[in-house]
Amino acid sequence: MEPFGGLLVGKWRRVGSCLRRIAPDWTEDANFISRGGPSGPVYTLSYAPDGSLWVAGNFFSYNGSSSRPIVRVASGVSTYERWTETYFSGSERIGGAASPEHDADGDGIPNIGEIAFGTDPTVVNASSDFGEGFLDGLSLATVGSDQFLQLTINKSALTGGVWYGVQLTSDLSNWPQESFTPGDDSVFEIIEDSRDRLVIRDRTPIRSSVSRFVRMVLSLPE
Repeated sequence: MEPFGGLLVGKWRRVGSCLRRIAPDWTEDANFISRGGPSGPVYTLSYAPDGSLWVAGNFFSYNGSSSRPIVRVASGVSTYERWTETYFSGSERIGGAASPEHDADGDGIPNIGEIAFGTDPTVVNASSDFGEGFLDGLSLATVGSDQFLQLTINKSALTGGVWYGVQLTSDLSNWPQESFTPGDDSVFEIIEDSRDRLVIRDRTPIRSSVSRFVRMVLSLPE
């Protein structure tokens, strides 16, 4: 996206006193409705961390009401959508290369995994975060006289980009439904859930007669 003559070419543009959103195939997005708009030229548009869109320029009213020359005009643009715009062209997004399940660079990590771990979906990673990197996060935690399976996940710095789900089982056949809302669970305990890291600990101790297995499930926020 580049500003050109007060318009934002490739994603948003100003028509008369209204803003229009342009889809990757250059058609107008009918779902974005802007009635009225800035009284003067728009010089820049920018996303805030929460996905809202802000415009700034040489105007002092918006939709007929007095305003500062910076206004929030839209909200709810997903972190994943903004992330794909960084790495994929409009034609690639239309063709499905940016879909969460697609592995654009063929390194064994789908796009949803790339955003989850902060890697580049267009560059082959030497080691898969679903392989070596995931195993590096597994450890045994000793509590009292028992040992528990513990998993540490290094999360992407993109707030709200992905939900991280964890499942634990003893037989590899019956996996409980994952919880994408962090919080203590009957199956596991949340040790840490920060911006950069998620640490969970199994509630079932490992014994000679009990095997425990863990897997991670990723999902886009609903």
